[in-house]
Amino acid sequence: MFASNLTDKFNEKFSSDGSIIFEPGPGGLPLIRIANSNCAALVSIYGAHVMSYIPHGFEDLLWLSSESFYDEGKPIRGGIPVCWPWFGGHPSDKDKPAHGFARISMWELVSVKTEEGVSEIVLELTDDDKSRFLWPQSFKLRAVIKAGARLEVALTTENTSLDSFKITQALHTYFSISEIGGIGIKGFDGLKYIDTLKSADLPRQTQYGTIGINTETDFIFVDTQGSYVIEDPGFKRKIDIAKSGSNSAVVWNPWAEKAKKTRDFGNEEYHSMVCVEVTNTSQDCREIAPGACHTISTVISASELY
Repeated sequence: MFASNLTDKFNEKFSSDGSIIFEPGPGGLPLIRIANSNCAALVSIYGAHVMSYIPHGFEDLLWLSSESFYDEGKPIRGGIPVCWPWFGGHPSDKDKPAHGFARISMWELVSVKTEEGVSEIVLELTDDDKSRFLWPQSFKLRAVIKAGARLEVALTTENTSLDSFKITQALHTYFSISEIGGIGIKGFDGLKYIDTLKSADLPRQTQYGTIGINTETDFIFVDTQGSYVIEDPGFKRKIDIAKSGSNSAVVWNPWAEKAKKTRDFGNEEYHSMVCVEVTNTSQDCREIAPGACHTISTVISASELY
């Protein structure tokens, strides 16, 4: 359970025109609810986690599992998890949390504002005894979330230590779709990828044309700096995904067997989601010098599909 009075304190501290309010969610999860002239959105201060984004004229672009946990120390399943400072399992210690600790940490709320139909949330995470036990570095991590006619999420890592350090990371976006077998994902034609479900000794494969998914999928695309599109005839929409600070991307769906084995994932929910992730994977690892910064970002928008 989360502290019950957090949202009351935020409502007192951060005045608003009504477009941004703070409220407790499941398990007391401290939430920021956005309702402006362009969209509705929901952001958790725990994890700096965008849980919902509904641009006017469309259904939610983000998917959230009905079985998600809402407990301290556990990640939220869906939305846009912040995977940092490592992506996937820890490279040398399997007992450390998968995808790092940023998504299971309480962040500090720095500022909120709404101007011209865009609501901006700024959150920060800095090192403390708990983080240094998992990762012995000094840092400042800043998330800037802008929700309007499009959704922008920027994650900036500042190295506040005396030595360089390396990070892998991801904005691990779960997109809501009508049916996994009916969508197409564009933007990867001609690109090399690693199929993580197969032997690591196999050569990288090449994607030709649009990605269609009809089985468990976990592809790491390398040397990709472009933008991507999810075409969804069932929802009569397409989702555009732009990015910066990233030369890699992941496309993921657990399919039936893995969904059934995952406690915070409904047995049939794999039908209604797909992850297209903006990443710095191990093949795209970033080294940050003392005093330097690196920003990874994504911009998500929707339009009608005719």
